[in-house]
Amino acid sequence: MKAVAPFAKNDKGSVLFPVRMHMLFRGIKGVYSCTNSNCAHSHSHEKLTLGEIFLSDGVLTCPHCHSVVYVLYNDRRCGVLFFKGYVFEDDLKNQRNTYLWRDAGQILDNRLKEVHLFISPENYEPHNKQTIKPCYLDVKSGFIYFSKPEKQENLLKLYYSNYQLKARPDIMTFLNVHTAYTDSPTINYHRTVLAVISHFKI
Repeated sequence: MKAVAPFAKNDKGSVLFPVRMHMLFRGIKGVYSCTNSNCAHSHSHEKLTLGEIFLSDGVLTCPHCHSVVYVLYNDRRCGVLFFKGYVFEDDLKNQRNTYLWRDAGQILDNRLKEVHLFISPENYEPHNKQTIKPCYLDVKSGFIYFSKPEKQENLLKLYYSNYQLKARPDIMTFLNVHTAYTDSPTINYHRTVLAVISHFKI
């Protein structure tokens, strides 16, 4: 009926039953990654390796290796990748071992701050160790250590900064995201993100 209706016209040539079509697209709510680079379903591109990728926020732990899953953030200008989580601000500033919460609503406490943890490529060394500092995420428990613990297994080395934007004091991120990877000019993060997402049929 819809295919025929537009052909019905009056004596003046006006369409009696105009048909319009609207195409609607649903965007991705978020991209989430298993934190275990040794996951059996990991994805590698250039010098960066991520665990399994998920397009649903309902996956809290990887079904393949049972490691914790966090949302991926990337800088639009350069494509640098971060894990986004929430920690107690005092724990981060005083370098006390703490838990990386995935969502702010998991615990009702106004001391929680959003933090962006830089996912570094292999053999990365920050050029400014005063502002960019390492931490170690236990991919099984979700706890962050600010000095490398004796237990070496299940650890992912990430980098953080205490910088807070004046307009967004609730977020702890990098002053200049480009400084996070100055010493790694060979990696193309935009291509890495595209290469990882291309594994999926959305």
